[in-house]
Amino acid sequence: MEGFESLKEVFNDNIGSFLYKYVEPADPVDIQSHQLALAAEEHDLIICIGFFHTSPLDYTAGSYPSQQFSLIDDVLDRPNVASIIFKEHEGSFLVGAMAAMTTQTNKVGFLGGMDIFLINKFLAGYQQGVNYFDEDIQTTVAYSPDPANVWGDISGGKIIGNDLFDQDHDVIYTAAGMTGMGVMEAASERSGVFGIGVDSDWDGYFPGKILCSMIKKTGTAVYKTIEDLFHGSWSAGLSELGIVEDGVDISPMIYNTDIRDGLYTKDSVTQTRWEFIQDIKQMISSGTLLVIDTPNWSSLTFYEPTASTTTTVTSDDTKTTLTITTTSTSKTTTEEVTTTIPTEITSWPGLMPILLLLSLILMRKRRGK
Repeated sequence: MEGFESLKEVFNDNIGSFLYKYVEPADPVDIQSHQLALAAEEHDLIICIGFFHTSPLDYTAGSYPSQQFSLIDDVLDRPNVASIIFKEHEGSFLVGAMAAMTTQTNKVGFLGGMDIFLINKFLAGYQQGVNYFDEDIQTTVAYSPDPANVWGDISGGKIIGNDLFDQDHDVIYTAAGMTGMGVMEAASERSGVFGIGVDSDWDGYFPGKILCSMIKKTGTAVYKTIEDLFHGSWSAGLSELGIVEDGVDISPMIYNTDIRDGLYTKDSVTQTRWEFIQDIKQMISSGTLLVIDTPNWSSLTFYEPTASTTTTVTSDDTKTTLTITTTSTSKTTTEEVTTTIPTEITSWPGLMPILLLLSLILMRKRRGK
């Protein structure tokens, strides 16, 4: 929708006189048929937004080699395709710095969709932004738990969010599509914790519980590619939009102005957190602060699921068997401990609680070995 608004903005700015047509596929399976239909109509430029267009566009652009296409938010190496991507690591640096200024536990989290370069660009910037403010803050990384539903597993995202919050992380940044919305749901049910949204402004979904969002400005990309067309400077190939090009940013935090305008350190009386973020943006834009697109893996902590334990006790006249089942988001294990009891004391009514306690102590000692 932001892209369509920018298309209308170009039109209203009178950069050039043109007609436009807007199509929004109801289902990803319809993308290629729409692409082919538009290409057959011989438009001056066809703009495709989002990585779901990439694979279909490879076929469409090959079938219509004289048609010009712009692909936003992914890369396609075709001589008639201009690929426009974003410097997600720069925008992520901003929300990382805000997370560092907000955490009370000195532990923050990151949930990515997949362990791939694109998602790890978000992680890289976030990590650098956190450590730019305080090198002692721990950053823990997790990825979507369901490989078959990486971007839409809200329940799985909520499990990881609750786990990380239980482990004292109080700010979690997500780059996992709707899976990340599960983290926001988890945050909304607690006090003193926050989620950070991605790509667009998520702040209004759970007002006050989403600290901020990292915004990729697809509207800027749409405006730029149409402007290039009218100025005769449109060309195939790759271009990247970062902070200096107004391609990425932090959301305005309108639901958390008390945090945004609060002091960025306990001792500062001269600069708010928001002013600190603006200083960082200026340094990145001027080139005095360089944000790299790969994480420092050695300084990251990797997510371990929180285990839950259930205990079952069975007994006869001479022995008690304790079965402990430990369940985490990754596996379930079961272990049995059998304790033999002298016959003369098995009728004592206080026996079972004591046996349970002793067996649990034994289990803890075993696990500590």
